[in-house]
Amino acid sequence: MHPIVQGNGTSILRINREKAKMLRESLAYFSGVIN
Repeated sequence: MHPIVQGNGTSILRINREKAKMLRESLAYFSGVIN
């Protein structure tokens, strides 16, 4: 594998992880507002 491709893959994974964390936090916030 080329280092550039590998680096892009890791950055994409990192972005997806941050997005998932934001989604989880916003879901927890909205469920708290509803309840």
